[in-house]
Amino acid sequence: DHALIRYLDRVLGLDVERHRREIARLAPAELAVLRAFLPQSPPLDWPLTVERVVALGLHADPLARGAVTARVAATLKALDLRGFAGRRLDSLSGGERARVMLASTLVGARAVVLCDEPAAGLDPGQARAALASLGQTAAGGALVVVSLHDVTLLDAGFDRVVVLRDGAVLADGPPAQVLDPDLLCTLYGLTPAQARRLLGAAPGGC
Repeated sequence: DHALIRYLDRVLGLDVERHRREIARLAPAELAVLRAFLPQSPPLDWPLTVERVVALGLHADPLARGAVTARVAATLKALDLRGFAGRRLDSLSGGERARVMLASTLVGARAVVLCDEPAAGLDPGQARAALASLGQTAAGGALVVVSLHDVTLLDAGFDRVVVLRDGAVLADGPPAQVLDPDLLCTLYGLTPAQARRLLGAAPGGC
């Protein structure tokens, strides 16, 4: 999101344009080693097995076949997909395919992971499990940036939330500090009671 990039540039003192130019000079293979990206609508109809799709996330890594197999198996286990390894991606449900694409994004253990709505199409338990996997990736030292609309998922290990509306920053800080009924009333046009129910917050005014 361009608004978020401009904001980080201003607040954190990042020279985004300089870094953008440096990144543009990288070959696709070099960039693939540095970052992983999960778009909001990834291709989901490939006639490939789940194991093969997840292994595509390692295409830039010079790994032996055994190491690839082990990495893929560990990632499938982490996302509760062990029983899907031999099934074709285009035979799965939408939520199952979304989890497979997240596994393909995380398998490479990149320094930067960008995910646009990684919980879309998942049931509540699967959504929290997916975001917990991203939290573990961040705990391992990666920079993980996630775009979300569902604020109820923001207790899943996020340490910073930037709330955007129409290109403007409404709030920035830890989830417990940023997310309150007043903000949700402004952001989503909710009533005070609706906002409190959404957050599970104590009664308060908007």
